[in-house]
Amino acid sequence: MNIIVVGASGYLGAALLKSVGKTAVGCGTSSLGTDSLLRLLLDVPDEFDYEIIQPSDVVLLTAAISAPDICSREHDRAWAVNVTGTSAFIERVIARGGRVIFFSSDTVYGEKEDAFDEQVICNPAGEYAVMKHEVEKRFTGEKSFKSIRLSYVFSREDKFTKYLAGCVERGEEAELFHPFFRAIVHRGDVVEGALALAERWDEFPQQIINFGGPAILSRIEFAECMQKHTFPNFQFRVTEPGAAFFKSLVNYQLIRVEEGQYVFERGQVWADADVEHAAWHMKKLTSDNKYANEIGSRGQKFIHENFSPAAIGAIYKKRLQTISMI
Repeated sequence: MNIIVVGASGYLGAALLKSVGKTAVGCGTSSLGTDSLLRLLLDVPDEFDYEIIQPSDVVLLTAAISAPDICSREHDRAWAVNVTGTSAFIERVIARGGRVIFFSSDTVYGEKEDAFDEQVICNPAGEYAVMKHEVEKRFTGEKSFKSIRLSYVFSREDKFTKYLAGCVERGEEAELFHPFFRAIVHRGDVVEGALALAERWDEFPQQIINFGGPAILSRIEFAECMQKHTFPNFQFRVTEPGAAFFKSLVNYQLIRVEEGQYVFERGQVWADADVEHAAWHMKKLTSDNKYANEIGSRGQKFIHENFSPAAIGAIYKKRLQTISMI
């Protein structure tokens, strides 16, 4: 049995592929393709070489467009990748005699503050969850398909934990939005569980399996755990984002970059701003000092966290290490 990790350059896929090599023969795919990863674009799944799939091979399908804003603003493109292309890919794998473990999300259940199991009626929260649930429905009853519904997967490398660690390193107070409830699970546990499911497929008759931690925690409770056990000097404050926070972005449409318009144009988009809405914001900035100061403070914080000499230096260092120049 071989294990193929789809999305092997991602946060979870990379960890899965790294661990596959310890127990089984494995390979991975990415949208770009490299010397070590096969190229697979889920919006054009027919271009993939399915000859590599052999009977009893297991595909771990982690790739998707997961950003909520893209799933909402570019619904057709996200649906083409997350549903249409993904379903076509799964069908081709199963037709070759392979089996698929589809990585879904517990957001298909909707917002939950109490413990729940796989029998709970789904009420998808957001377009991304709707898309995940649609794929699951298309393969209901298919013996060669299983779905893992992930809760929040954390590690030292997840975005939220890195944000907290960065605040500690800089001696800054973290700003946490509330509420946020998930059955937080460590990435290492997800990897171990997924590989066990792949290798012992027949021992688990369930088609849908929740992967979550033993307790449902809020973002604040998670931060308190980090403060107690990992970052004793960590300081944070809880904030409720007001309506103005969500209205501060200028309206825009994402336009696909055409061939010749930009270097490496494939898969790229640019934001076409609503000029009238942008003009409204500019007028408000000049007439509302409180609003202007709030926007300025947020912009200053973002630049400091993401474009400071230390932040940019870390990005350069990581890239140089990747291409073996240091």
